[in-house]
Amino acid sequence: FGYNRLPGWSTGKPETNSTWNTPVFGNQKGEPCHADAYKDSWCQQAWRWNLDYVVDPHDDAMAYYWQKETNFYGRNVNPDTGASTGTTYDRGGWLDHVDYGLRSDTVYSKKAAAKVAFTTSERCLSDCGTFDSAHAKNWPDVPFDRYCKSGEECKDRYSPSFWTRKRLTKIDTSVLVGDAYKPVDSWALAHQFPSTGDGSSPALWLASIQRTGHTGTGDVTLPKVTFKGQQLANRVEGATTGGRPDPVPPLVRYRVYAVNTESGSTLGVTYSAPDCKPGDMPKPESNTRRCYPVIWSPPDSPGAEYEPYL
Repeated sequence: FGYNRLPGWSTGKPETNSTWNTPVFGNQKGEPCHADAYKDSWCQQAWRWNLDYVVDPHDDAMAYYWQKETNFYGRNVNPDTGASTGTTYDRGGWLDHVDYGLRSDTVYSKKAAAKVAFTTSERCLSDCGTFDSAHAKNWPDVPFDRYCKSGEECKDRYSPSFWTRKRLTKIDTSVLVGDAYKPVDSWALAHQFPSTGDGSSPALWLASIQRTGHTGTGDVTLPKVTFKGQQLANRVEGATTGGRPDPVPPLVRYRVYAVNTESGSTLGVTYSAPDCKPGDMPKPESNTRRCYPVIWSPPDSPGAEYEPYL
């Protein structure tokens, strides 16, 4: 995890980008990056170490390569003026590809026997040219209000936030034949942003997966595997108001109720009925039911009482 430069690395060879960093302050003597002034007592440190290197007892190896997404936030904010110093950090990322069939002593000097590559697209389905205030609505489940770019004043963005603008759209597998890679299988993923029905922004939904086999005589594409969803509330609406109108939406999200397979069959999913309702809420200290309080504050008003489904 977080190796970054695998055995045999030298200048010019690829790094795995497996360690993601964010500013961390050392406020005590002896801590990393501690300085006389607290405002100077910071440096970039890892907040996430991704898996990037695996070796078995026979010295067979595999390597995982990652891509990073960066963002900025306002560091050392002045409480009187709101001025701050824009500071970069790694807000997230994704797995780019995996190399299989390596040997631990020739990670860089010999090609991998097989590869799996992951293709991503913007978390947006139309008009995805520019991620700015005029087009932010096209990324409905991405927190544009947390986005800050280089050179911009990060007003009201005074701490790091961790999120992604990407969605997985394709997976490709290939094997080494001679000195070139030949495709084996690929999977195409399609997405939707189905309406929640409660006024809240929709979340990304995996609508289908389609497999294609790449043979010597031509490609063979199978029928799509499709996913059907039903709307279920994540909150017990009215739980905190005694059943009166609730300023916080029920946070409706889709859950899979049917999977139509590529062979023509359908798998059904049945969920339990909600266990809690307004006026019939358990006490937190003696709760044995499926709803539970969550301390959470959206921008305008607080909310609680979340409902899991079985």
